[in-house]
Amino acid sequence: SDEAPLALLCDWLDPQSQLTKRFLLWFHESSRQVEMRDIVKNRVFLKKSPAPEALHRDDLILGAKINVYGRMLSIVDFADETTRRKLQGDGERLGLVVQENLKRQIGAIVKVCESFGLRISKLRMVKEDGGQRIIGELFGARGGVQKDLEAALLQGFGAGTAVLPEYPEIEDTGSTASYDSTACAVILPH
Repeated sequence: SDEAPLALLCDWLDPQSQLTKRFLLWFHESSRQVEMRDIVKNRVFLKKSPAPEALHRDDLILGAKINVYGRMLSIVDFADETTRRKLQGDGERLGLVVQENLKRQIGAIVKVCESFGLRISKLRMVKEDGGQRIIGELFGARGGVQKDLEAALLQGFGAGTAVLPEYPEIEDTGSTASYDSTACAVILPH
């Protein structure tokens, strides 16, 4: 095949040594094959092999975690400009902020965003100013959808959402998990 593979830099936490190892992953879209090279040792880690069934081009976004033959890889960067252009495109990148009172409606909010041709990455819940918020990065649509998306979210969900021109950089303040109504069970083997 003449088409250049998609090249990504990925990190993998080795559970034995507890070291993070950096790999160059090539995804051959036309032949649905993957190959990997260990960057530090500069040697082949995985020869060209069939890509896992669950791995698709849409999964190859920065910050995503993908499973390649039992290894959970974190995509940290694009390895070349061609891959950057193909996967990021010229599409718009926006930030999304959802207030705590709308967290049960996040599925509907995501559906509205997707109806504008946007995909979501880096979706997470953060603690801020004594409350919780859900933030995410939207990308993929072409040509000024920010105002239309804001209007649709305002109409559907009120003032609890905001669409920003970029992903909001919020300092991580720890876990948002609350343990006020939980139980712990320890099951011992016979």
